[in-house]
Amino acid sequence: MKPILLSVLLGLGVIFSPAMAQDPFLLERAQGGDPISQNKLGVMYRRGDGVPQDNQAALYWYTQAAEQGYSHSQYNLGQMYHQGRGVPKDDDMAAIWFCLAAEQGHAQAQKNLDRMGQPAC
Repeated sequence: MKPILLSVLLGLGVIFSPAMAQDPFLLERAQGGDPISQNKLGVMYRRGDGVPQDNQAALYWYTQAAEQGYSHSQYNLGQMYHQGRGVPKDDDMAAIWFCLAAEQGHAQAQKNLDRMGQPAC
């Protein structure tokens, strides 16, 4: 990684992690609007995978991708709301996110809706 980029990332408070070492431009792509990169950062923050576990950061990155229609992030947001992980438990909000993901063919989102007894979207 170039020293200038590394100093910028450290200045932004980004922890240099093994995952970012493998993909040093992950943050840059996420900030540029790439939903796959945004979802990947969301997963990293939710799990604490190479970065401090931070549900608010996970929520932020998932939301960025989900609002662009990225079904995996829509599903992940549904999970956060359904489980009350980092956000107040809210099955109505979970169902909204699961429905959006299910409409795009996300099978697990549909299974969660069925388990929740939610009507078809």
